[in-house]
This record gives sequence, C-alpha cells and structure tokens, in this order.
Amino acid sequence: MIQLPAGYECPRAYFDALYGFIQNYGHLWTFHAVDFFTHNYWTSDIFPEEWKFLKDENVTYDELLALASSGTVKDDWPASLKEFTQLSRSIALPRDVANIPFVTEINAEALTLDNKVIYGMSPKKRHEVRLLSCLIDKVARKQEATTIIDFGAGQGYLDAVLAYTYKHTVIGIDDDDIQTCGAKRRTTHIQKLFSGPKNRHREVGKVYHINRRVQLGEKFADLMAEVEQTSTSAKEVTRQQENHWLLCGLHACGDLSATLIRHFLTSDARALVSVGCCYNHITENENRDNSSRSVEYGFPLSKYASRSEVMLGFTARMLACQATCRWVEEGEAAKETFSRHFYRALLQQVIVDKKLLPTENEIVVGRLGRPAFGHGFVAYAKAAFERLGVDMKKVDLTDEILQDYETSYHHRQKEIAVIWTLRAMMAESIESLILLDRYLALVEAGVDASLFPLFDHRESPRNLVLVATKPI
Repeated sequence: MIQLPAGYECPRAYFDALYGFIQNYGHLWTFHAVDFFTHNYWTSDIFPEEWKFLKDENVTYDELLALASSGTVKDDWPASLKEFTQLSRSIALPRDVANIPFVTEINAEALTLDNKVIYGMSPKKRHEVRLLSCLIDKVARKQEATTIIDFGAGQGYLDAVLAYTYKHTVIGIDDDDIQTCGAKRRTTHIQKLFSGPKNRHREVGKVYHINRRVQLGEKFADLMAEVEQTSTSAKEVTRQQENHWLLCGLHACGDLSATLIRHFLTSDARALVSVGCCYNHITENENRDNSSRSVEYGFPLSKYASRSEVMLGFTARMLACQATCRWVEEGEAAKETFSRHFYRALLQQVIVDKKLLPTENEIVVGRLGRPAFGHGFVAYAKAAFERLGVDMKKVDLTDEILQDYETSYHHRQKEIAVIWTLRAMMAESIESLILLDRYLALVEAGVDASLFPLFDHRESPRNLVLVATKPI
C-alpha cells in the first residue's frame, strides 16, 4: 500500500517525476547557503529575475512564511513562481492522514497511555508513541513476532509503551551512552511502579537496553551476537529457539534507517516498521567512485535508483529535514531562522574578505548557544570565531569592523529570507524521493511493503511510516 499524489499510479514513474522536479529547480538549492554573499548569488543569472520582487517591502516576512507553509500566493505574482509553488506541494507524497481508513482505525484502537510510562515525554512524542506503538502491536501480532528490536531507542519512550502497555518483549539499541543510561533509569522507575501492590497483578512485557552503535554494513547475526555479549539478561531472549523478530525505529537517524531495512531483508526478521529522520546524516557515494562499490551507503537503496545514478548531495539531504508546514505557527521563531542564515552568510563574507581561514573545504561552525543570537551580528560573529579558533585580536578584527559589516549588508538580509524560503519548499519532495527509494528497495526484494502517513503532519512533520512484512 502506497498513496501516491494525484496523477500518479506507478511508483517508478513517480520516482522519475520527483527526481526531475528536484533537478529542474536545482538552481534554488545546489549552492551552499553560506556562500550566498561571497558568490553573489542574488545578482547572478541563476536566480530567476522575475522572482526578485519577493525582496520588496510590499512582500512581508509573514507572507514568506505563508508561502512556505501553505503555498499562499497573490494573484499578481509571476506564473512561474505560482507553478513552482503548486508543484512543490502537489508532487510530494501526501501527508494528510484524514482519508486513510487504516490510519483512522489505528487512531481509534490506540490505547490511552498510562501516566506511569509517559512521564518525560513531550506532547509531540506522546502523539507519535501512542500511534506507532499501536501500529507495531498490530503488525507484531499479525506476524507472530516474539521480540521487538528498536533501533535508535533513545530514552526508551517507545519501548516502555510496547512493553508495559502492549506486553511485548523489547530490546532497545542506541549508541549514545547518555541516552541509554536515561532509558535504563526510566525503565527501573517504571518497573518499581508496576511492582507495587496496586499494579503487580498486571501482565507486562520486558525491556532490555543496549548501548551499541549499529554499523551500516554489518550482519544481523553479528549484531545479535554482540547484544548477547553486552547484556547477559538479553541473552535469554536472543537465544530463544523460536524467536521471531520485528525491527522498528522511530525517527532512526540518517543511515540507521537504511541499516534497519538491510537487516530486515538479510535476516529472518518477520516485520519492519520504520519512521526516518535526519536525512542530512545519510551517506552517498558522492564522488561516484567505482572502487567503492563494495561499500554500503544510506542512499540510494533500491536497484532502480542505483541504475538511474540518482544523486542528491548534502545540501539536498539537509533541506529534506525542513518542516515548512509549521512556519506560520512558529512565527517569530521561524523568522529568527532567517536571521541565523543571514549571520552565517555574512560571517563567510568576513572570513573571505579578511582571509581568516582556508575556504577550500567547508567551514563548519556547528550549533551555538542562544547567547550568540538575539544580540546582533557582532555577538554571533564573536561566538563563531571563538568556536573556529580565530583570535580576533591577532587578526585585527574589532567589534566596530563587524558592526560595519552588519550595517553594510543589512539591506540584503531579506534576500537570505527569500532564498531560504524557496529552498525549504523543496523539502517534502526530497524527503519523498528518499522514502520512495526505501519503499522500492523493499518491493524489489519481494516483501509486502507499505508507505503512508501516520502522525498529524503539523504535530510531527516526519510523519511517513514504512511497514514491511514477510510471509510466515
């Protein structure tokens, strides 16, 4: 089961149309946003001249947010911009859950989550876990799965509900030691609550937490062998003769979702339930290096996409993570993102002008704390240079010089807002291509596969779930 956009019936033909759309509008996203000023992108002939009116004062920032969130355009805007806006929305995989009977059924059947297992969860996480745990339970029972393995388990929110609400045995695996320790503390606390006089009669499952990185090219048997070595208590589960696995991941980051699919296809696991995330961390053979054919990458997975030599690159994968559906609701927070991109592009201009760092390779500032924002470019630049190891005194870079840069480029700040809006509008089509590739890989392997929205789109923008099962 897969719900394609209107006008498409064949997944492969739809894949070609998606990739064609992404390539046709490559002029919006193939450059690095940090080079916006240094490469004079706005004044180049790459950016459509008739779209530059979006920078004018009569187009407000709120209208840019509405353009990205809901495709709102004005009658007097250029036909080419209207066409792009319409295509960006219509060609992506449908995200509305309202008209999918199976999802309506999940919503109706999903159990109310016990307060003892949901403490610490945000409203968003509760929404996701409530629906996904019900879906996993239905698939597990249909496939007669005896053990669920959660890849990228994090704090163990999903695992706790599967074990203490749906009575499953769950092994949660995560490579972040802090997350795993937190999951163990939560499980210990929940176990104490369920062992009290009021709850000890209730039948519950078991949860095991493993701290371990899941490698892209490893075999499932090797993974299970190390799970046994890591946790003696989990060994009693992994050594069961009639063990039927269900593999799952809620927003499994980057290549972890691809690894999850490969483990499902190459093992005796009976079912797969996967919700992807963090597409910027997916690996590709971006140099098209034939000597690396034996190396496994996170994209593409399907033979169809591989034969077509489909390539996205980091910028496109990063854009796939954007959630424009929430921009209007976020309001000022979304506008603050525009300022952050402006600051980063202006920082790059300072670095190039003053020859502060080599620019042959990407300069990564990374995440800066909130004190770096909200106080103008000077505060941001000082925090960024400290992170990059640039001593401003040694290079004669003063606050006054930085302030002069901000003053000189202030009138161009809206250019960044415009281009970032248009780039982000590509997000759902790029995400659709990545997820459709995973779906095609499963179909090519001969298993029963489905791809459909499960969560409310605004509550959880990464709302598409991939489900696959093998005959039993």
